[in-house]
Amino acid sequence: MAETIVGFPDAVVGESKYYGIDCDAWLTNENDTLSSVTWTLGNGITNEDEVLDAINNIAYVKISTSNVGTYLVTATITSIEGTKTQTNKQKFSITVY
Repeated sequence: MAETIVGFPDAVVGESKYYGIDCDAWLTNENDTLSSVTWTLGNGITNEDEVLDAINNIAYVKISTSNVGTYLVTATITSIEGTKTQTNKQKFSITVY
């Protein structure tokens, strides 16, 4: 199962914007529901906010940047299919200029 990236463009130091992962295709295909997402960010970027759009199965994180570099972001996605819970990790990088 693979998520479609809503957007992970490069960033500029001092910028703050939302990035998202669209989980709808694989969750709908497996008859799952998005339950929760835990975001893990590399040092040098900050998680300012999180939004879970359970209707459209999209998870968003608002990231602010304070240093130039490339940073790893990991989304641990938990979904529920009836009484079965499953977890999927999606990793991506953000380059800050």
